[in-house]
Amino acid sequence: MDGFTDEHVFQASIGGELVAPEATCRTCNRACSLAFESKFLNAVKILTHLLGIANRKGDVPSIEVTLRVDGRPFKGVLHSDGELEIQNQFEKQVADGKVVKRWWLFTEDSLEQLQKAAAKRGERLVNEAPTGKDIEFVPESFMPLDFMNSAEAKRTAAKVALTCAAAKLGQNFACSGAFDVLRRYILTGEGECARLFFNQNFAAHTQAGPFQHSVILSCNAKTHTVYAIVMFFGTMTYLVCLSSTYEGVDFGSQYAFNARERKEVPIFVGHLENERLAVEDVLGVSTRFGDVMAVANHGAAVIESAAAPRRIAVTPPEDDL
Repeated sequence: MDGFTDEHVFQASIGGELVAPEATCRTCNRACSLAFESKFLNAVKILTHLLGIANRKGDVPSIEVTLRVDGRPFKGVLHSDGELEIQNQFEKQVADGKVVKRWWLFTEDSLEQLQKAAAKRGERLVNEAPTGKDIEFVPESFMPLDFMNSAEAKRTAAKVALTCAAAKLGQNFACSGAFDVLRRYILTGEGECARLFFNQNFAAHTQAGPFQHSVILSCNAKTHTVYAIVMFFGTMTYLVCLSSTYEGVDFGSQYAFNARERKEVPIFVGHLENERLAVEDVLGVSTRFGDVMAVANHGAAVIESAAAPRRIAVTPPEDDL
């Protein structure tokens, strides 16, 4: 290990600001970033773009999109201010023994650069007439749903839970031996300490908007367990078992953060009295673990209200097609 570093509870690139001081060794922090955090954060980039959530530099990310003109796909980049960059496209054909290169260009600068390059090579350019009508570009961007139940997403949720415990309950508590299994799971992926879930009661009674990330932490002395409910974007929920060998007092803690307004907010659970009851409800028979479509359908309704007028479409994962 090469010293300790501060650690965000929720990652800065999705708007997180609460920091647990000196909570992670630098080597482990880099390893986690490479192994799973960066993959999770890249997968949710479309959500931070749609919701206007800025990273630590104050920038809302751009996203890759596909556009179709007369059925032909073109790659592009959609920026947070609505500016759309379309990539030039090229294909080469052989006609009557001659090589014909065809370009689709979308800016005057691109045309000028191509003309200069062609002139140097002694090539002749033929500029095709436009269609005579304006072309409306409708960018398409799709977020694969399977990632929500991936090892990378679940290990990210587990790391958030343990870091929140360190921030709220202290580093000595989070570094105790009771959490050795969880730490090994975070670093290596061995075991199953975190599970994606959907619980209709929890979803209906928890007042969480799409800008909210939250952790509900419950320490149960009777069952010797510590559980956390981790929520991203008010929609993606994970149950994390931090410990099954807990020796301590009953204790509960909550943390919720509005990523767009950059401020801590309260958690409201309408039908449950405290953190322990919330966890017990999620552990009940009505919870659907690993149900990607249930989480996605609930999430689409929550996010669409905030991301309007853009449309959120839910498509079954490839395994379900």
